[in-house]
Amino acid sequence: MQFPVIITGISIFLLLGIFGMVRQQWRAQKRKRFKKTQAEENLRIVRENRYQAKKICNANERAAYTAACAVIWERQRKERVFVQVSLGEIIMHPHGRVHAAINSKRVDLLVTDEQFNALIAIEIDGSGHHLTNYSHINDEGKTLALRSAGIPLLRVAARQDNHEDIKRQVRKGLEQFFAKRVNGEFMK
Repeated sequence: MQFPVIITGISIFLLLGIFGMVRQQWRAQKRKRFKKTQAEENLRIVRENRYQAKKICNANERAAYTAACAVIWERQRKERVFVQVSLGEIIMHPHGRVHAAINSKRVDLLVTDEQFNALIAIEIDGSGHHLTNYSHINDEGKTLALRSAGIPLLRVAARQDNHEDIKRQVRKGLEQFFAKRVNGEFMK
């Protein structure tokens, strides 16, 4: 009497295992089809529309870039300044969904060393910065992601979009950063 119960139990266990594997394969194929469908839809949209070139920096960011480049040039080192850098290019996470949470976010400026390792990110919060109800959420996510990767963030409050004030704040922030870095306070 015990033998048929054991056989039935094993059979049910095997069937559930096979069902689970088939279901997992079906879901993977469905995701693959969705990605292809999404790519095809994006291609259709691009084909049917015209795009316009635009500047990659606004006036506040250009002022900050000018100041950052001046500091780098005066140091006569091989650091570099980049604009509008995607967080997905400078920090990573092995889990796809976690990486996707930051992948499309950008920093206004990024200073790197000569091997293109991120040293410090710079964000300019101009007069239009807090126009949405969720900008503070995006700011916090960006700050936390950079901090967890060991990349300092210099946030510049650009009141009334005063370009001279922006340049002064960027210069001061970078000079302090490099002074602390020399003293070992910002070593990764």
